[in-house]
Amino acid sequence: MADVVTFSAPEDGGSVSSFALLRSTSTDGPFTQVQAAAPDARVFRHSIDETAAAFYAVVAVGAGGEGPRSDLVDNNVVSISAEVTPDGRTLRSSNGEVVLTLAPGSFTTTTTVTIGEAFSAPIGGILSLAGAYMIEPSGALQAPATLSVAYTLAVTHRQVSAALLKAASLLTYNEETQQWVSGASDVRAEGGYVTGTVDHFSEWVPGTIQPHGTSPESVDYCSGVCHDLETSVGSTLRYAARDSQVCYNCHGNPDTAGAPLGASGENVQGSFTSPYTISKHPVATGGLYCTACHNPHADPATSPGLLRAYDAVTGKAVTSGTAYCWACHGTVANRAINALIPGYYTRSGGNKKTAFNGAHNTVNSNTIRLDSAEELSRGFLSGTQVQGDGTVTVAQTSILLPKTATATADPPITGDYAHSPPDTGHAYDGSLDTKVFWSAAGMGASAANSWIGASSLKVDLGSMSQVTSFEVNFINNTGTVPHVIEVQTSPDGVAWTNLVSHGVMGTPVPTSGVVLNGSANCRYVKFVFRRDFTTAQTATVTIAELSVRGMASVGTFTFRPDIARKATFTSGAVRWADSVAAPASVVVATRASLNDGTTWTAWQTVANGSGLTQIPGGSSLEHARLEVRATMNTGGATSPALDWIEVATTRGAISGSVPTWTGSPTSNECQRCHVSHGSDKPGLVRADSTTACTTCHTAQYGSYSGQAQFGTSVHKDVSCTACHGSHGTPSGSGGVYAYLLNGTRREVCLSCHVVVADAFNAVTHADSQWAKHDVFSAEAVKSGSSIACGNCHSTHSSTTGLVDPDATDVAFVKMIDDPTSIPTSEVVVYASKDTMLDSTAGQESWNYGSSSQITITQSTRALFYFDLSSIPAGATIQNATLVLWGTNLNYTVYKGGYAVYPVTRSWSEGTGVGTANSAVIDGATWAESSFGSGWTTPGGDYGAVGAPNATGIAALNVTDLVRSLKQGTNHGIGIRAVTSDTSLPMFMRETTTQQNRPKLRIVYQTGTATRQVVDDITFCNKCHDSTTPLGISGQTLSIIGYQYSYSVHGGGKGVGPESSAFNFWSADTGGGGLKAPYSYGMDALTCTTCHDPHGSRLPYHLKEVVNGRDMTPLFPSGWTYATAGSGMSLGYFCGACHVFPTNHAGYETSIGTSCASGCHGHGGR
Repeated sequence: MADVVTFSAPEDGGSVSSFALLRSTSTDGPFTQVQAAAPDARVFRHSIDETAAAFYAVVAVGAGGEGPRSDLVDNNVVSISAEVTPDGRTLRSSNGEVVLTLAPGSFTTTTTVTIGEAFSAPIGGILSLAGAYMIEPSGALQAPATLSVAYTLAVTHRQVSAALLKAASLLTYNEETQQWVSGASDVRAEGGYVTGTVDHFSEWVPGTIQPHGTSPESVDYCSGVCHDLETSVGSTLRYAARDSQVCYNCHGNPDTAGAPLGASGENVQGSFTSPYTISKHPVATGGLYCTACHNPHADPATSPGLLRAYDAVTGKAVTSGTAYCWACHGTVANRAINALIPGYYTRSGGNKKTAFNGAHNTVNSNTIRLDSAEELSRGFLSGTQVQGDGTVTVAQTSILLPKTATATADPPITGDYAHSPPDTGHAYDGSLDTKVFWSAAGMGASAANSWIGASSLKVDLGSMSQVTSFEVNFINNTGTVPHVIEVQTSPDGVAWTNLVSHGVMGTPVPTSGVVLNGSANCRYVKFVFRRDFTTAQTATVTIAELSVRGMASVGTFTFRPDIARKATFTSGAVRWADSVAAPASVVVATRASLNDGTTWTAWQTVANGSGLTQIPGGSSLEHARLEVRATMNTGGATSPALDWIEVATTRGAISGSVPTWTGSPTSNECQRCHVSHGSDKPGLVRADSTTACTTCHTAQYGSYSGQAQFGTSVHKDVSCTACHGSHGTPSGSGGVYAYLLNGTRREVCLSCHVVVADAFNAVTHADSQWAKHDVFSAEAVKSGSSIACGNCHSTHSSTTGLVDPDATDVAFVKMIDDPTSIPTSEVVVYASKDTMLDSTAGQESWNYGSSSQITITQSTRALFYFDLSSIPAGATIQNATLVLWGTNLNYTVYKGGYAVYPVTRSWSEGTGVGTANSAVIDGATWAESSFGSGWTTPGGDYGAVGAPNATGIAALNVTDLVRSLKQGTNHGIGIRAVTSDTSLPMFMRETTTQQNRPKLRIVYQTGTATRQVVDDITFCNKCHDSTTPLGISGQTLSIIGYQYSYSVHGGGKGVGPESSAFNFWSADTGGGGLKAPYSYGMDALTCTTCHDPHGSRLPYHLKEVVNGRDMTPLFPSGWTYATAGSGMSLGYFCGACHVFPTNHAGYETSIGTSCASGCHGHGGR
């Protein structure tokens, strides 16, 4: 509002060079200058918007500086209350904003008159020039009064300003019509005030009728506001009527953050020109004009926003509603707009209407179309390939041909290293780990035929095929390969033709494998192997894998369109286009599942455009799966080409409650999310996408997550548009991707999670490409898996980003202490006393307290005492391992194992060495705890016996036992045999080599964990136990839950170095420790310590970087742990965390060895 401070010139003093207006929030100051005026000025007009009191004063400024301050005036809200007699009176607000002059006779009696600010304001076609004021008492006056209200008109164009002020009026509120009407006479705008004569008291406001839609008879605005406007003062140039600057004179402000100069509402000029605007209709940049969308001659009272457009399809005028936006952004281009800005329809995103689906309108159709080469590559190709022109054909390059299960061996194979009876199929099952072999005798070699043996494998390809090459893989051993390989082909399995051979008798073929090239058209292939066994009569011919490559005659293309929705099925159809010349053919079939792939319907051939009859109408699509398979047959001629294929479905209404609009009512749905002119957000959205979306998505709506869930999820800082398009993203003709996503569910996730995408895409060779969770459509088809990102992850409502696989609508949020963040310390405690108890007849009273060696058998036991005082009181013992050392270098003497128990009575070590007890010896025996003091039961007093160790004298985890001894009474530990044939020779503390003495390795915590991690042990075992969660089927799972519960990496905790079953080396072998941040006895390692949950180029999801070690050297070894002759061993992987003992150092780097080949694994203790 405009605040006016009037003043008079100083009565005395020197010459005045200027006046200054000072302001303070306190009557005592301090004051700051807010405005200056010329020496002849007598009024300050200062525009402010203050809700708290402020105080102003005027000072004169001359050559000698400032003069004294004037009296203070305050700028609080207008509030006047005064007695007015019949003689009349002039009332003035303290800030000079309102002046009311009451002539004599206005009242017949003394009357209290009040003036206060009204909070209502004109709307519609009225431009307010000041605030509204309530003057009371309401009613007619006995004589006219003069009302002056200070006005503000920021319009800078002199013609426009003059025209608007010329039309200024004092408006009063008519209670009957509830409209603001002109109510004063003799109105004029001069001297900073709008002044007029009023005949009654009520609400008043100075204003001017806005220029749009007014009648020239009442207010002539044409040549003063919009038309014939000078481009600058005195210029003969005039603005064109459609020039947006004409509109900006009132609806704009060069200060982009300021209010419009001469209108209410938005600063349109600022919306277009603000440096923060990143999306807008192209008005300020040329091309479009305000009049392209607005009709300046329309009446805003009947045409809100003065909107005008013409439907691009019907040509009819459109002035409101969502249809207004479709005039330009609908199904066809708007020719008028495209004429102003060529290509605007395409540049602005084209058709936004069709894809505006789902909860945002009533369209319930969906089409998933594979057309381009990239899209078609999503399918599973079996004997087919995607061409660069975006078609699928039968493979025209050499591919791995399919083989049936009718391959036969002649003579029968001797064995296959895995099965009984042996399985010939292991020669071509796609795995180098399964093998078949013949012995010399099995190949008919004998002295009678000079030890020459022969055998063969016949393979049925299933149909006539053009073969081009043949590969045979062996194991890395010259004693297991043939000398000669021959390949024969046949159309019928009866008549055979020799095609190609390799090798000479007496010389082994390369152990790395042999590839033979030769072309033939056949159905059967026979591999013939020959070997001279003269110098190696115990040798074998072992085949790891046979492969046949060639030109397929039949191939299939299969894909899984994502049809799952929180809705019911109405109808569907499959359509495709192909290029086929007889006798070639393309046959399309479908099958469906309504339980996430647990069970499927039979394959059913469909006609082009026919319906999907395998899904009953009304069925829920929530757990629906669909597979579409195109079988392509060359017919012995040119390959057919599949140009494109699509699945169209329609569905019923979304089940359950859905989000609803909670904002202000609007007939234009577009305006719920978008602004009209310019925005600091992409796409002209009125707020960031998350804020805009959660206007409706405020709570949980079935499958829809709301603000409450999203605000706590791992994606809470990710904008909704990173994954979703508010209009939907087209997935084919007339369809969009599910849930308004920007692509398929997997593609959207992997577009940001590129590291995960790399893991899923990791391929070393044909086997390792399946070493992952099969989330891609092609992989899912191949393996039969139905797993998807959503089986493990939540996009909206989980703080960990995970869901419970057993109930995917429930977030998985279980956390555990990160074992590597728990500070620990290790102490080695050697036995401070030990002895053996002997029950052998006649030796029950013998003491062995000074013996350096003993043997544990069924008739002997040993006692050890370990002083635990070095462990701080109250410390948590994380791990304790009992380490014993054997005395005999011959490992065959170690039989059985041992178990431990707590000793519950004090005992004496004694000094005997197999000596009868006495007062001098004074030690524990089978009969006594010390000389003269018998055990309660012969053999010692002890508590519960724990689980035995693995075997021999291997170290044993005794954490629980040591904890109880530390917390209670410590009388030591006893050990006893666990089998009748146990024989464990071991050193005692008296031995001269310290390493060989009995000891406890104890790790205890020195503090609490500093961070937590997801409990992925529990999470992964949702699948990797003995059950499979709902919605996951097909993929083969490794069952590890039980094994991991007692393994050294899991619940069993590590027993530390010196844990061999036979610790009998005479000197310390060195190493055997762990690399930081790992320590023995720490809590169970999370699964992701070693495994990548998504995929890897290594087997079983093993991570490609562990504890800073790059596993690239392992890649050449491929799928198997260590293919002999190439690549590193798996020990290299384990060496990322483990320090190998010196006598095992070769396992970390040598070729052909593996920690997992019989010694270690998930279940190792």
